[in-house]
Amino acid sequence: MALMNTTVFKGIADRMAKQYSYIKVCFDAVSATGNGTKYYDRVTGTEDPDVELAMLQASYNADNEFITNTPQKITRGLSSFTSLVSSFESHLQREGTLTTRTWDAYCADQDVRVSDYTNQVYYARNNAYMNARNVFCEVDTTLASVEMTGETALTFTDGDNFGDGGATTKANGSNFAGAQLEAVITGSQTIAALVVDIAGLDESGAVKTVTSVTIAGAHGAKVAIGTTTDKWVDITSVTGISGGVSADEFELHNIKERTIEF
Repeated sequence: MALMNTTVFKGIADRMAKQYSYIKVCFDAVSATGNGTKYYDRVTGTEDPDVELAMLQASYNADNEFITNTPQKITRGLSSFTSLVSSFESHLQREGTLTTRTWDAYCADQDVRVSDYTNQVYYARNNAYMNARNVFCEVDTTLASVEMTGETALTFTDGDNFGDGGATTKANGSNFAGAQLEAVITGSQTIAALVVDIAGLDESGAVKTVTSVTIAGAHGAKVAIGTTTDKWVDITSVTGISGGVSADEFELHNIKERTIEF
């Protein structure tokens, strides 16, 4: 038997991620704590030993079960989903070489990244996150905002970042793989031919720069920065070079690795 190829791996991982994203909606709804806190907190809050003796264990169990259970209508589906995850992982362990026996090692060896939802599936199964270098962020993130105050003068506002996208740092919700950038025109006026330099950090934490980037377009237009091999985790500065007009505005966002599909 042969190790699955990257097309099959991405296809399974993406469908698994999309399926989990739907299931997660049910998880969140049924396990919501609410203003009154959990059952356990409500029972212990009474300071009535008769109530506590009768209900503490049941309350504790219910609070924990609701974290991992969903409404009855999808319970059987969850069992099948879990079996699928098990067989997926078993294959990598059984058929992979010494460097591809885990999801992380496979991604690193085959140069492929998975959705953060796949990362959450991995966490649910193994109680550990995948490495950040192997997980792309699912959220449309604003890494920086720029407002021109003249031809080259501007106001730079730092935004969010993908933390430490290193090969061993865990994708714990704050750290993700680097992403290609795109400029999104946010102001009401059309940008004619603004040229800027952009500086930031790559996945290894090294300073990364791209020079003479032309940004132009009407409100809502998107301009890709560099190529798909240009990966950024943070933007530290934008410098105006030429062509700007007061009130030109744009933001720098991440371009997702790909859109996961059901």
